[in-house]
Amino acid sequence: MIHRKNATSQLKSLKHTSHLTTRQRIVLILTAVALSIIILFSMWIMRKGKARIPTNTLPIVERGAIYDRRGHILATQVVEYTISLWLPTVRNEQPYETNEEYLQSIRALSTHLAPIILWPQTELYDRILAHPSNTLTLLRRADVQIKERVEEVMLEHRLNGIRITPEFSRSYPQGDLAAPLLGYLNLDAKGGGGLEFAFDKFLSPIAVIDDQEIIRGYSLELTLDINLQASIESIMRQGLREEEAQSAVALIMDGKSGEILSYVSLPSFNPTFYHRYSEYERMNRPVVEAYEPGSVFKVFTMAAMLEANVIDPGETFCCPGHYEQTINGETFRIKCVAEHGEQTVADVMANSCNAGMAYFSERMSRDDFHDAIEAFGFGKRTNVPLSAESTGLLADTPKWSARTKPTIAMGQEIGVSSMQIMQAATAFTNQGTIIKPQIVKHVLDGDGHIFRSYPREEIGQAISPYTVQAVLAQLHHSVEKGIARRLQMPDLSVGGKTGTSQTIDPVTGAYSTDKYIASTLAFVPANDPQYIVYVVMHSPGKSIWGSNVAAPLARNIIEVLVPHLGLPSRYAHFLHLDHLPDPSTPDYPALNASLPQFEGKSLRQALHFFRKDDLFFRVDGTGFWVAEQFPPADSLLRPEMTIRLKSGDNEA
Repeated sequence: MIHRKNATSQLKSLKHTSHLTTRQRIVLILTAVALSIIILFSMWIMRKGKARIPTNTLPIVERGAIYDRRGHILATQVVEYTISLWLPTVRNEQPYETNEEYLQSIRALSTHLAPIILWPQTELYDRILAHPSNTLTLLRRADVQIKERVEEVMLEHRLNGIRITPEFSRSYPQGDLAAPLLGYLNLDAKGGGGLEFAFDKFLSPIAVIDDQEIIRGYSLELTLDINLQASIESIMRQGLREEEAQSAVALIMDGKSGEILSYVSLPSFNPTFYHRYSEYERMNRPVVEAYEPGSVFKVFTMAAMLEANVIDPGETFCCPGHYEQTINGETFRIKCVAEHGEQTVADVMANSCNAGMAYFSERMSRDDFHDAIEAFGFGKRTNVPLSAESTGLLADTPKWSARTKPTIAMGQEIGVSSMQIMQAATAFTNQGTIIKPQIVKHVLDGDGHIFRSYPREEIGQAISPYTVQAVLAQLHHSVEKGIARRLQMPDLSVGGKTGTSQTIDPVTGAYSTDKYIASTLAFVPANDPQYIVYVVMHSPGKSIWGSNVAAPLARNIIEVLVPHLGLPSRYAHFLHLDHLPDPSTPDYPALNASLPQFEGKSLRQALHFFRKDDLFFRVDGTGFWVAEQFPPADSLLRPEMTIRLKSGDNEA
């Protein structure tokens, strides 16, 4: 480095260079001035790097929240910190007389920081010396306690070059409730799935030059009811365990408006720790998975044939126990579940008679049958605001084989998503008109005012009101007299259809011999449905039949719905989470308040406590019960405190 003395001596030497030409003198003077400027600028940079730590300013965009239909918080923003080192300052803090003094300074820095950021001291020491870039990130998403400890050692030991940068991160107070629908926020603060991804530009708009210190993102108000969601997820988790199934879906819709009230996709995950879960666990099944629906699909093919007037509701059919057809000298047979004998059209539905549906389908042309199914929305996305939605599978008629039409009539050789089933079912709650499913009710601006609404949206007319009433009567008959009788409830009429279908073995490409899908579609009440309930269990391990597996779960769900309908039932129960927060009137704890006892409580109960904006939590483990907490109960609460919870699988 060039010192001031050198520059001064150069200036003095100019006095003794009278023999130089005028041009040479000018060159020497300009060179000396330039060197002086460089020296002064270097000294200013060194002082600036030594004395100044970057200011802790909040990011310019605060991500919007996500609420349920009653204003309960499902996702919100919290502040965490990134701890890093600005290595030019660390490495050039002062002109060390020896290399050993320089290394000793680095050793002291790593010794003081390592226990706080949980790095091995020797590893941190080596990284500081060898890290190739100017910034070394030590810890991301640090809580306020870690931040304060770092600040304390900075002041106590006069450590320079440490940066503490506030960052917004995401908190999900309800844990894994509706997680596949909500999605998560990745390490780059971008939506990584679900609504967080689909509405990323609303929740976190691109920052532009503005006088505001913080730009608040738009918030989402969903159609979801978190009280209902908690009850339905509890029912489905229990069913998943008892039936030893691999995965499950349960959807509840307000059949008149199309609003989704409950959205269950299991297994699920905790969005705060999404990286601990596999893609399979994070899968948003109601829109991503396409599968053969089985006999549930007879609801729609029966309606298509009634609408085409190829079936007389008063006619009878004799079931021989199978469907058989011969084409070009080749005979193929499709088995029925039983030899039902003489049946009415309503009995064909109630008994889930494959032969009856297959023979009835012969009365329609391929193109008419295809178009009637397509009118329900199958083979097309529903365009709900979620990514990776499946179109399902409805092949064009030139690709159909001789057995495609009768097979589709009973729910095979067609792929559907759960959301497509729900959308198609709205025809029976709206006099034949298809209603688009709604998940987001409003987009709210930073002041809580409605920026955009998503009202009821009609897609098209699939069937006539006459056909609607005929099919609803059949579905009620199915519950009262048929295979769907496990949907029966006292004091409440229910219509429904169960289904069982095989899955494709990914190895052989053929139907699996041991993997099935059990499902049930229900309408409540049966004569003028207000609600649609759909339950799907993938690969149940005990029984494979929709009537044994899915129907009892759908009935349990309907019991939860009874209070919404205002109808009496001795089975009615509902899980109320009355202590959930009202975001418009936050209740902050007093500074002298004590920390409650969380140990022994469910994790969900414990997480409800963190509705305060100045309290945070961390959860270790993937169990459902709080095994340990720190700080312990009765500890003094203070603003921006982080409480650590360790979860276990068993109630303490």
